[in-house]
Amino acid sequence: MKTLDKKNIRYNILSMFIYLIGIIIIIRLFTIQIINGKKYLEKSNSRLTRETIVKAPRGSILDRNGLVLAGTDISYSLELYKSKITEQELNRTILNVVNILEKNGDNYNDIFPIDIDSESFKSFDDDEEKINNWLKENGLAEGLSAKEVIEFYTNKYNLQDYSPQDAQKVIKVRYRY
Repeated sequence: MKTLDKKNIRYNILSMFIYLIGIIIIIRLFTIQIINGKKYLEKSNSRLTRETIVKAPRGSILDRNGLVLAGTDISYSLELYKSKITEQELNRTILNVVNILEKNGDNYNDIFPIDIDSESFKSFDDDEEKINNWLKENGLAEGLSAKEVIEFYTNKYNLQDYSPQDAQKVIKVRYRY
């Protein structure tokens, strides 16, 4: 009988210890998530912003006749990370950035294979096989016209409220990613 009581006491002590640890964990999680949640959220969001310092160019490398062998061209790379931003905010931000680039005479890479103004495939030389391969690679049905593809991307990126020109700018950027 005494050994049974000792086992029950050990079991009860172990159970109380486990319950105590569980309660401590629950209290700690409550403190982290509910009480200090805003502080940790701000800290997490601040880690998403990255600044990079780029050293100034050193100049051109010239040959003995003064011809440039290797020069320096100033260029900028803008990266936009979609985190905790709505589709509409993302679309507005992309449109604003593209408008600023165009206003300053800068350009951006456009790999969208459809000329939205003429509603035609621009990089496939009217080759139906190449067009259908591209459509398949992008999860679209074969035989779609350029206009139908534009409508698909307009709906996909929720651009119904934008003018065709503005929607085109956003589609060209969002298509890449």
